[in-house]
Amino acid sequence: MHVPARRSVQNEKARTMNRNKLYAVIAALVVASLVLGYLFYKERQKPTGIEIEINDNGISIDQK
Repeated sequence: MHVPARRSVQNEKARTMNRNKLYAVIAALVVASLVLGYLFYKERQKPTGIEIEINDNGISIDQK
């Protein structure tokens, strides 16, 4: 009987699956960090201060 050869094939498959899971986790972390970075950037780009608008309805003043 040559059982060790079969174990090595099973171990290699397990290692490949674990490696693929690791790559998936790393990819998810990269995507999450890119999304959070983009949201932070957009939040910083919002204007601050007072917005004054004059139109047919009158004058509106909004604080941002």
